[in-house]
Amino acid sequence: MLIRNKLTLRFTLLVLAIQVSFSAFIYYFHATTRRQRFEHRLVNMATLAGRVLVRTGKLESGNLGSIRRGDLLLVPDEEISIYGPQGELRYSSDDTINQRYNLRYLGRLRTQAPVFFTASNSQEAVGLVYSHRGKQYTIFVSAIDRLARAQLDRLRILLLVGNVGALALTILAGWYFAGSALHPVARIMRQAERISASNLGRRLHEATAVMS
Repeated sequence: MLIRNKLTLRFTLLVLAIQVSFSAFIYYFHATTRRQRFEHRLVNMATLAGRVLVRTGKLESGNLGSIRRGDLLLVPDEEISIYGPQGELRYSSDDTINQRYNLRYLGRLRTQAPVFFTASNSQEAVGLVYSHRGKQYTIFVSAIDRLARAQLDRLRILLLVGNVGALALTILAGWYFAGSALHPVARIMRQAERISASNLGRRLHEATAVMS
């Protein structure tokens, strides 16, 4: 492999490693921020459900009054399930909710600390214990963060396209700068090739080579 090709390859790999690492950091930062923001929103929605249904006594009496199931739903695909002190299902925002994931985490919620997990259909969920009048209710809220996930997908595409474009520019830049750096060496090699047995007294122009 030519020296120029080797220099171009090494320069390209170095720049590629830097830009891929930087892109991965940007994507990880945005993904982590999105998850934390949505988890905080899920906790707020679960707390709101507890205040509206449990604290008011509507859930205990079984009379929701003017509150309809859809009134508490704030985001698309949101699902709310509330379990009573004995672990019985007391409320669900939809009769078709798959309670398998909620039941899996029901026994793990012993404190006020919320538990986050991924439910079915890529839904992110939170489960927390809501205490009221000495009784502990377990509230589960799940939803799909469609808008933020779509933005994250666009960011991933943007980073991918940007890295491909930057890779092409890096190869061109590496090829050009490698050629510029090796130009003095190539000049010396051409001068050396012109030295023959008939003109052994001819000298290489070091100054010219170095200045170039």
